[in-house]
Amino acid sequence: METSTRQTSSFLGSVALTTALVFASMNAGAAEPRADDTERAEAKAIEAKAFFQGGLYPQAANSYMQGFAISHNPATLYNAARAYEEGNLYAEAIALFEQYLKQPGIPPDGLRDAKNRIVTDRKQLRSVEKAAGKKPVIAAPDKAVTPTVAHDGMTERCGKVAQVAVHADARPSFFNFGQRFPKQTFAAVFSAAVRDSLVKEHGDLRKAYEGKAVCVKGKLEAADGKERVIVAGVGGVWLQGAPAK
Repeated sequence: METSTRQTSSFLGSVALTTALVFASMNAGAAEPRADDTERAEAKAIEAKAFFQGGLYPQAANSYMQGFAISHNPATLYNAARAYEEGNLYAEAIALFEQYLKQPGIPPDGLRDAKNRIVTDRKQLRSVEKAAGKKPVIAAPDKAVTPTVAHDGMTERCGKVAQVAVHADARPSFFNFGQRFPKQTFAAVFSAAVRDSLVKEHGDLRKAYEGKAVCVKGKLEAADGKERVIVAGVGGVWLQGAPAK
């Protein structure tokens, strides 16, 4: 879906591309793609490298994930995580590095590198969240949206869901509040794991949440002049007026 793909791209220090690809050459355990998929996978890899070299890191991550969906090569997943990392999108990078660690055939130094990056990215993410808490980027007021800060330091926001943008792969999914992307007042962001849990519990998320008053709870971030709440689990989303889980 074009809109959700664009938002995933926007949702995505500087290291040379050769560094990002070091471990790509070490993943000997990656499964070989079918012959009819090889050309498409290679095209996505070329596209992603071009985006990365041009400093278009969110676009690079998106292309790498499209390639991973074709080839299931862990190296491609690693490179998508690196692209998110280069774009300072640490939550997304962490999620993909963790997924990378679960892939078969990763060499010991590849595992060690990914684990070290997760530790570093978590520190960076905490710094970003702390800065956002001190000086958040506030979108235009919307009477349908009510911000509150929960007692545990997490941000809780409620409003009308104008759009549910769901991906079926490893990319994050979104609830856009107030208006549809890119004019949303704020967004709630869900990892693939949280999305799958919500689907298991509620089925079609568009039918379950779109057009309804919903509350979300999670870590607050700011990107492209918009607030987003990173929802960590199914307990971080509920219909407004219903008791929080």
